[in-house]
Amino acid sequence: MNIQSETDRPSRTLIATAAVLLSSTRLLLPVLRWDATRRIVEPVAARAPPFRQVAPGAIAAAVEAVHRRAPFSPTCLMKAIVGKALLEANGHRAELKLGVTRKHGEFHAHAWIERDGSVLIGELDDLAEYRILTERDADRRFQSLF
Repeated sequence: MNIQSETDRPSRTLIATAAVLLSSTRLLLPVLRWDATRRIVEPVAARAPPFRQVAPGAIAAAVEAVHRRAPFSPTCLMKAIVGKALLEANGHRAELKLGVTRKHGEFHAHAWIERDGSVLIGELDDLAEYRILTERDADRRFQSLF
C-alpha cells in the first residue's frame, strides 16, 4: 500500500493498538471460531486509542506495519478481523470478505477487507479467482486455512 497523504500515516499509538489487537486475535483464533473472535475484538477496538477518527489508509498502513514486524506471522484472517474492527471503530464502513480457490490442485483460502468496493487490506494479484463465501459457508472447517 502506498501512503498518499499525511492523514494516511499511522501514528505510533495506532500501530501499538493494531499490535495488541493482532496479538490478541492470534491467541483467540485457535480456541474460538473466527466470528466469535471478531465479536470480541470489535468492542475492544472501539475503546482503544487513538480516540479520534483515523483515516482508512492509516489503519491499513498500521495493520501492514505490524504484519511486517510482528514476532509471529499474522494470517490474512487476523489482519482482516483487526482491520475491520479498527475501521468501524473509527466510523468507516468496511466488509470482511472470505474466499476460496483451487490452485494447481490445492485448496486455498483468503480473507480481506473491502471499503467502497476496493480492497484496503489483503490485496492479492489473483484475488478475482477467489469464490467469496457467505458467513454461513465460512464455518469452523475453513478456519484453519486462513
